[in-house]
Amino acid sequence: MPGSIAGVVVSAGKMMKTVKVRIAQQAYNSHIRKHFPAPTNLLVSDPRSSLREGDIVQLASGWRTSKHVRHVVTSIIAPFGPPIEQRPPVPTEEERVTEREAKQARKKERREARRVEGVQPPPKGKVGPIQERAREGKNRALWRFDKAMENEEDVQRTSERLEGEGRIGEEVAKGFVGR
Repeated sequence: MPGSIAGVVVSAGKMMKTVKVRIAQQAYNSHIRKHFPAPTNLLVSDPRSSLREGDIVQLASGWRTSKHVRHVVTSIIAPFGPPIEQRPPVPTEEERVTEREAKQARKKERREARRVEGVQPPPKGKVGPIQERAREGKNRALWRFDKAMENEEDVQRTSERLEGEGRIGEEVAKGFVGR
């Protein structure tokens, strides 16, 4: 099958519907003029959790299912441990596509139902803490502004009182002229 990759499952059962597969590759060292093994590990989607450690599998590039998972298992070449008949079957590409379309249709229905009810979807990402920090910053800025206004009023009252007593000149009461 063109575009497919063969590899060995090195970690299974630790992540939901995901396995780690080691791909055998070589890197050329130009100084020594020799190829050395340079295996690459890929995170691969296993939709029905049918793989076990030690299985030799065939992969294909699929759609991205998470940040690091970009490949999907297409078949088990050589099982290790329980036979293939005792495991859930690996889905074909048509089955994966129909499952994905059905999942997206259910998601679209839920969104439409929420829109009709008038419920706003929850904000994405870490918007809550960011909004909280913004609110705190705004409150601090308002407090500083109020404090500055109080200080300005105090200065105005003090300058009027001192001017009335004749202890201060008009230049000083109105502010520094030389600034």
